[in-house]
Amino acid sequence: MGSTSSRNSRGNPYISILMPVIAGVLIGVAGYLIKIVMSSVSLNAGFLVGVLTQPLAYVSGVLGLVGFLLFQKSLYKGKVSVVTPIMSGLSILIPVALAILFLGEPSPPLKLVGIVLILVGVAGLRD
Repeated sequence: MGSTSSRNSRGNPYISILMPVIAGVLIGVAGYLIKIVMSSVSLNAGFLVGVLTQPLAYVSGVLGLVGFLLFQKSLYKGKVSVVTPIMSGLSILIPVALAILFLGEPSPPLKLVGIVLILVGVAGLRD
């Protein structure tokens, strides 16, 4: 039988930061891919069939699921006050940045300031 201290140990603090970063990136990429899927499907009676025929919808679903599971594991490993803002910030930042870079969405100065503030905030959340 293992000791209770080894069972209650939450592990390396860098892992508890890395996991929500990866989770946020995966969920953000999933959101970006869903935007691409939704742009190719019209909102009518065949909407669901249209979404289910898109391979990117399945890729997005898998990325979102893996990201969510990593987020849950990082909640167990790290502090909620650190893990949640990291994952939330990156899951918002990634699709916005990808849409600006690859989909030609407008990037007014205030939006760019918001992106920089998110990055600074995420970088500042360390134990």
